Amino acid sequence: MIDKLTLHAFKSYKDIEITFKPLTLFSGLNSTGKSSIIQALRMFNQAGENLSPLLKGHGSVSDIRSNFVAPNEEIEVICSISTDDKSAADYKLTLTNNSITQPEKSPLYFYISA
Repeated sequence: MIDKLTLHAFKSYKDIEITFKPLTLFSGLNSTGKSSIIQALRMFNQAGENLSPLLKGHGSVSDIRSNFVAPNEEIEVICSISTDDKSAADYKLTLTNNSITQPEKSPLYFYISA
């Protein structure tokens, strides 16, 4: 299970940590970052499957980098994933203008588009 998602320099988020429960719902006004959180999770999953984390039609590394950080700042998507024995480990996706560091593990989840 994903216990926590940490984003650094990602879209409208300079730094944010989101804690997940067995059922987590995102709600709020338009343009408040709900879709950005889902995009980060999708990118993390694709990178964990050895695919490019950049989603088609969602921009380049420069496009998804937060405007609140330096132009060359590293983008980080960190998932804290727990196992059946309740232990948790952090796995990190890192994106720069020139490189992508893929996470060692990705959570199992399913994305169903509207």
